[in-house]
Amino acid sequence: MNTSIYSKSILGVLFILCLFLASCGYKFSANNKPKFSQEIKTIAVGDIESSTIDSWIVYGLHQILREGLQNRNWFKVVDKKTADALLNITIHRFYTTTSLEGLNDVTLESSAYIAISAELVTQAGKIIWRSGNITKTLTYTGNNELTSKSKILEDAVQQMFFEMNNNNN
Repeated sequence: MNTSIYSKSILGVLFILCLFLASCGYKFSANNKPKFSQEIKTIAVGDIESSTIDSWIVYGLHQILREGLQNRNWFKVVDKKTADALLNITIHRFYTTTSLEGLNDVTLESSAYIAISAELVTQAGKIIWRSGNITKTLTYTGNNELTSKSKILEDAVQQMFFEMNNNNN
C-alpha cells in the first residue's frame, strides 16, 4: 500500500516539474527547429570574415559550423551555389592572453576570448536572422592551448545555434 502512495507522489512531483519547465520555455524535443525553418530547406556555411591574425580560425570555425548544422538536421547542408540560405559569420575579436604567471614568468593559466556575430541570408540577399554579438571566454591551464581554442569556437557556435533555435535576434 505504501509503494502505491509513493509512486503517486513521484508521478505528481514529476508532473509539476514538467509543467514548471514548460512554463519557463524549456523544450523537450531534441529536434526543435528554428521558427524560420519553413522558409528555407537548404543551407550552406557562407562567408567567414575574420580580422584576427590566426589563419586557422576560419577553417576551424567552418568545420564546426558545418558539423553543427548537419548534426542538428534542421536543414539540408549543401554547397553555396545551391543553398536557399547562407550562414555568414563575422569574427570581431579573438585572442589569448596570460591570466596567471608563476616564478620566472612561466604561464600557469591562460584565457581565450572570442566575439562573433552571425547572419542567415537568402541567395536574394534577404536577411532571415541575425545573432547579435556572441562573446565567450575560456580559462585553461598547461599546454592545452590548441584544444582550448577549439573549445571556445565550439562554445560560441553552440550559443549561436541556441539563439537561432530560440529565434533570438
